[in-house]
Amino acid sequence: MPDANVSNVAAISDFRAGLASFAASARQALVDLDLEVKRALDWVTRDRPAFWSNEVRKAHEAVAKAKDELANSRTYKRIGDFVPACLEEKKALEIAKRRLEYAESKLAACKHWSIVVRRAVDEFRGPIQQLMGLLDADIPQGMAVLERMSIALEQYAATPTPASVSWEELTGEGESSMARPMEDAKDNVRQEEPLKSGEETQQPQEAKT
Repeated sequence: MPDANVSNVAAISDFRAGLASFAASARQALVDLDLEVKRALDWVTRDRPAFWSNEVRKAHEAVAKAKDELANSRTYKRIGDFVPACLEEKKALEIAKRRLEYAESKLAACKHWSIVVRRAVDEFRGPIQQLMGLLDADIPQGMAVLERMSIALEQYAATPTPASVSWEELTGEGESSMARPMEDAKDNVRQEEPLKSGEETQQPQEAKT
């Protein structure tokens, strides 16, 4: 089994801390972004339509008032068969009509862009919710894995390295056990020497016979 090369256990803890800081910053950024999107959506779909609806109502009132003034001018300024031109009243009526058309076009644009913006926000919130789910679930799980890894490596690094053991200490054999085979060998040599001398004395007698 290869040896583990544990050189910097603190780097895992630093990475875990950096990951936690990133998750907190990213989560806050997504919250701020969601608030900005809500403000923009509310401005397009509520504030502007309400404003231009009110402008359309005012423009209708202005047109009605201009028409009344034009009718009154024609009535009160008429002398016999003379029909007054009422240029100022006609001009005021035209201006009121143009303002009404402008307000109605703005209100129609608000209705159109409200649909477009709602669709865009829905498409935007899909990936945002996925990222938020990653920040709330996957990153905490990864941080837990890093924490367990860091603890395991710290325990591994703190484990003392076993000292070298000789073969005699491992088998329980000391100098006495090594000396005993040498003494046994010497005894065997002493026992063999008389046997050899006896064989030598017997060989000359056999030769004489």
